[in-house]
Amino acid sequence: MTFLHGDFENAGGDLAKDARVVDVQTIGSGGEMGYRVTVDGDGQGGGGGGEFSISADVLVNAAGLSAIDISNMLLRSHPERLLQAYFCKGTYFSYSASTPKVGTLLYPAPVKGFAGLGTHLTLDMAGCVRFGPDVEWVPDPSNLVPSESRVAAAIFAIKTYLPGLQEAALAPDYCGIRPKMVPEGLGGVGQVDFVIREEEGYSGFVNLLGIESPGGFCTPIHM
Repeated sequence: MTFLHGDFENAGGDLAKDARVVDVQTIGSGGEMGYRVTVDGDGQGGGGGGEFSISADVLVNAAGLSAIDISNMLLRSHPERLLQAYFCKGTYFSYSASTPKVGTLLYPAPVKGFAGLGTHLTLDMAGCVRFGPDVEWVPDPSNLVPSESRVAAAIFAIKTYLPGLQEAALAPDYCGIRPKMVPEGLGGVGQVDFVIREEEGYSGFVNLLGIESPGGFCTPIHM
């Protein structure tokens, strides 16, 4: 990431950390359309700098959990195009036992209507086993604390493909939040894809919405 950051700045890019997008407006019209993004430099991280604006011909909205909020800032004059964000928490579980010995990733068979790939087995760079993520629908993306209450359901799910699991060796590890395009029960694996599109009537404005894994879990930021 440090290398990519340096590459970006060498190409003329600027990075504004701890900054929160508070407004997006169009500049001009038709083929001359551009965008003005208003940013609170104090943001949630207290980066300082006050409010400032950035103008650009092309605007790519890749704000993760806040992508729909930012899209709605620009499209608010078209109520029929406004979107609702939904959030799905996923907990990963550490595994302290050395058996059963597994040397490859393991995924359960997909379940129709299930909003995830199942509580699968992954391996970290050191070869240690970890399971997850599970699926827990939540009203907002602020709770990133893993809960012991998720362990029993995880054990049941994992034993469908790894019956030799040592139950006492499983423990909640960390959490992430998936941004979803539809609420619980209305979409599942293979039914709702990522949205990557240039919005009609907004030349140069590209929306990236509902980007979950392999886009990665998201933390609640605004830019």
